[in-house]
Amino acid sequence: MERMKHPLELASMRADMRDTFLYDTATLRRDTQKTTSPVGGTVSGWQTIGTLRCRVRPAKRQGEPIVASRLEAQADVEIIFEPGVDVRSGDRVRTSGVEYEVIGSDGPRTDALLLVVPCVRIKS
Repeated sequence: MERMKHPLELASMRADMRDTFLYDTATLRRDTQKTTSPVGGTVSGWQTIGTLRCRVRPAKRQGEPIVASRLEAQADVEIIFEPGVDVRSGDRVRTSGVEYEVIGSDGPRTDALLLVVPCVRIKS
């Protein structure tokens, strides 16, 4: 059984990972307003949450899962952030001129060195 890392050791490991692995930057945006337009449609307002260090890598494909008789969205890429970043399903991430929508997250963990976020490319 592996011992828990000391908080200082974990902080050092995270800093090393950030400095050597997270060499891209991304703009994180969140839909903060949903209102009804005069013709009955939905209008969204996107707020920039911040510019973050990240890395984009191809998603690991394991077939197309079918859940409750419907096809689940498959990630095109995984965008990796520092742990503790508040990234939510539905957020938008723009990096290297490409925009992605977040479709999940591996969630907050106290021992995580990285936060892996599956995303789909938004067709423009």
